[in-house]
Amino acid sequence: MTVIFDQSANEKLLSEMKDAISKNKHIRSFINDIQLEMAKNKITPGTTQKLIYDIENPEVEISKEYMYFLAKSLYSVLESERFNPRNYFTETDMREIETLWEGSVEEDIKFPYTFKQVVKYSDDNYFFPITAKELFMLFENKLLHYNPNAQRTNKTKKLEGSDIEIPVPQLNKQSVEEIKELFLDGKLIKSVFTFNARVGSASCGEELKYDDDTMSLTVTEDTILDVLDGYHRLIGITMAIRQHPELDHLFEETFKVDIYNYTQKRAREHFGQQNTINPVKKSKVAEMSQNVYSNKIVKFIQDNSIIGDYIKTNGDWINQNQNLLITFSDFKKAIERSYSKKDFSTQADILKTARYLTSFFDALATQYVDEFLGDIAKERKRSFVNNYLFFNGYVGLAKKLQLDGVSLDELESKITDVLGSIDFSKKNKLWDELGVVDKNGNAKSPQKIWNFFNNLKIDE
Repeated sequence: MTVIFDQSANEKLLSEMKDAISKNKHIRSFINDIQLEMAKNKITPGTTQKLIYDIENPEVEISKEYMYFLAKSLYSVLESERFNPRNYFTETDMREIETLWEGSVEEDIKFPYTFKQVVKYSDDNYFFPITAKELFMLFENKLLHYNPNAQRTNKTKKLEGSDIEIPVPQLNKQSVEEIKELFLDGKLIKSVFTFNARVGSASCGEELKYDDDTMSLTVTEDTILDVLDGYHRLIGITMAIRQHPELDHLFEETFKVDIYNYTQKRAREHFGQQNTINPVKKSKVAEMSQNVYSNKIVKFIQDNSIIGDYIKTNGDWINQNQNLLITFSDFKKAIERSYSKKDFSTQADILKTARYLTSFFDALATQYVDEFLGDIAKERKRSFVNNYLFFNGYVGLAKKLQLDGVSLDELESKITDVLGSIDFSKKNKLWDELGVVDKNGNAKSPQKIWNFFNNLKIDE
């Protein structure tokens, strides 16, 4: 590490910056503000992002210039004397850095931006070659977006000191590192990136403009360009170029882009169809393939029920210590155990059932507040009432009540009548007699659970 004023001052500044960045790095507005401040000094957003990542890595050396500008930016954004450059740098140092700094921006690009050699498949789908340098510059200038609703995950992180969760890319660091090395070795397969120019984002009302004569495609001003597929490759390539700018022969490596002009909803559907062939996490594909009736129902419950926040999207199983009820894919299976395509003639039928099930689970959660809305993980250890396999039974029971004409207003009292006498504790020998628990006392056999609830009397 370069000595700034003296070693102790250098270490103190580094410690202060690490602390602030660790606490705020998942707050999008904070990152944006830092990037804007750094950009005033000709430092690209991508370079700033790398500095934020590197600051917590003790093996990475950060130059005196970058330390100065990062401290200056933090001082401006956070307005804290902890980051005042004057506390760490001499007047001579600061004047020298400011006057000699040439910046790290190689090329400032923005929309509108035109791609060449573009093949038009339809009015909302085009295909064209793209160089590694173009990918790098688009990413460095924040023109390519990570969209949590159109990617492989809805991974979230809690902001420190709060219960607020924000979406973040779920990056496999090992995969990114492997992609970087393959690219540097010239062995990275020239696979296709999938982008989406999100409908409704352009200020002129038209995100893509195609010229038949020149076979060129222009992405217009203010367009939001989402990366639907290829985010790991994008990060790996940009990381390689940042770390080895001297290998300019790699800049002209050519890849392919399949670009769409879809609404976010349609982009999600496209992603779901594509990944029935190229599978990713089952829960994510299930959530995004909204043309399937069960997915639409679960998504409606997720968006409208009081238990919606406890349905896990970014994973195919739930850890016993997680305060979550069920995964999206398991809820989907529970729906499909009781309902089939034949139950729905129209989209209105699906919506009607989704509303009924939402009201049912709201009423159920109201009856068992601690188990469904409180300390779910703790209650799960003593009771089966919030076990994910029991959702198979609950959906079956809800369908019985729906077919029996039980109104939405009557659901809460009816659930009390039907389930009130059932002892859901794991100590109840009934569960062993029914064959719904294994030798370790864990729930099993969703069909037997469904049978139990289906046989409950509801007309007494």
